[in-house]
Amino acid sequence: TERRIAIEKNLNQIMASGITINRIDAFDANYIQQHQVPGSIRSAEKACFLSHIKAIEMSLLQPGPALIIEDDISLGPQSIFQIQALIDKVSLSIDLLFAEMCVSSLPSMFQLYMLKRELIRENKIEVLQTQLFDFAGATAYILNHQSKSKLLGMIQKIKSFDLPYDLVLKQLILNGTISSGFIFPFVATLTSNSLNTDIQLAADNLPNVVYHSFRKLMYID
Repeated sequence: TERRIAIEKNLNQIMASGITINRIDAFDANYIQQHQVPGSIRSAEKACFLSHIKAIEMSLLQPGPALIIEDDISLGPQSIFQIQALIDKVSLSIDLLFAEMCVSSLPSMFQLYMLKRELIRENKIEVLQTQLFDFAGATAYILNHQSKSKLLGMIQKIKSFDLPYDLVLKQLILNGTISSGFIFPFVATLTSNSLNTDIQLAADNLPNVVYHSFRKLMYID
């Protein structure tokens, strides 16, 4: 409930004209267990995966690109305009564009930290190649119109859920099946609710604090 209140307040404050907002009723672990959804990942991860599929399916009902965000994301006052400008710039050359993501290696963190200082100084935003960094996450990403059906067709073929959704995306990106980039500095950021989750294990809390803090540090605002 807290997440829903926070994200609706955020979107209502910053949303631009011509943008339609749709809320997805997410699947939950109870649904997964009742329907005996196959796969080796945990029920919460399967539910997250199915929820992303549902979001992409809903995005097909409307033309144009779709920004898909999870409920622990916040957008800044200029985020929508920055995303729109970059979508126009990259056109159809990129299937999937991350608005923010997890970076999990120290060399990559240092490289991006130094690059952010330079870009902020020059008042620039760039689209960087995702596959050049050790990345994870699917909290906020944009699909261009043609790529919605392309990605959906691939992930709908999965019959056993043995990898979390973000790692399936990572595989598709690294093997060149879908093209990807990420906006940098990030134009979306994690909320204070992001560490309070059913999907991550308690044992992951310490590294997650580090990764989450870095992601917030790389936010443009």
